[in-house]
Amino acid sequence: EGYGEYIKIITPQKVYLVLSRLNDFEEKHQDKGFIRIHKSYIIQQQKIVSYAHQTVRLIDGTELPVGRIFKNNINKA
Repeated sequence: EGYGEYIKIITPQKVYLVLSRLNDFEEKHQDKGFIRIHKSYIIQQQKIVSYAHQTVRLIDGTELPVGRIFKNNINKA
């Protein structure tokens, strides 16, 4: 999740706050299955359980918004 100059990385074990831009993270980790779903969110596509018009639901039950310009990223996944 993007927070300006920082990103919050959520793992099953821990939450990290890292000084980095979301765009940089996206570029570095595309080959690891991460996709952009919103201007503030990048997720690992294998964690998606379902996709509705404006949200995705993750394995852990979390629902995240999907930005309209990023819908194609999900459809390609």
